[in-house]
Amino acid sequence: RLGLNQSINLATNTTGTLAVANGGTGLTSGFVNGTTNVGKILQLTTNQIVGERNSNSTSYIATNIHHNITPASSSNKVYVLFTFPSLYVSQRGYANRIKIYRHSAVVSVGGSAAGTEIERDVHMVYQGGSDAQSAKTAYSVLDTPSSTAAVYYQAYMSTSNSSNTFYIGQAGNPIANVTLMEIAA
Repeated sequence: RLGLNQSINLATNTTGTLAVANGGTGLTSGFVNGTTNVGKILQLTTNQIVGERNSNSTSYIATNIHHNITPASSSNKVYVLFTFPSLYVSQRGYANRIKIYRHSAVVSVGGSAAGTEIERDVHMVYQGGSDAQSAKTAYSVLDTPSSTAAVYYQAYMSTSNSSNTFYIGQAGNPIANVTLMEIAA
């Protein structure tokens, strides 16, 4: 125990917060690799998109669920998080499919897949009498865009059978979110 007028010598003891001069990192957040700050969140941006989307296309088509970020350095990474309201298919037994693409501009809703695919999944969800539905669904990926220009991330959707309609959100005002975080390399 320390008395009122005693102190700890941080140069020789291992308790307390070490200053940079004494071998500490000087970071208030993030990670250190040697003497370089890595893993620190440099910027965070988010977009909230309200409304239902639906399609019976068996090809992946662009949705209005997208957002962009402009990295400060081409060596930085982007943590990408898409959160969708419920996913619903009108006929049970058919899969709904989602892909996330990175590209240099937003593709118009209904447009063909473009850019670089960074994530994908096929959903088979809870099946009711004649339909199927999932709860809120999230996709996350750590991407390396290698760019200092605006980078766009966009969700695409398709169904496995054209007689089936795939919905992202349904009725009311369902909300999808896109969150992008630039991470120091």
